[in-house]
Amino acid sequence: MATATNTAALDRAARRAIVRRLADEEQLSARAIARRLGAGKDTVRRDLEATAPTSCAGSASR
Repeated sequence: MATATNTAALDRAARRAIVRRLADEEQLSARAIARRLGAGKDTVRRDLEATAPTSCAGSASR
């Protein structure tokens, strides 16, 4: 399914929800999600980081 979504028309929250769903449910990489949405891969990576589930156990700070 190669549907392109115009990310300019999406607000940040909507885009992040789509990015997270594609990563979790369809197991797509950041690069594949970026291609599908027509967004930059760095934008997708930031969206994934922003919506990552937080875990208290075993999290290491950088």
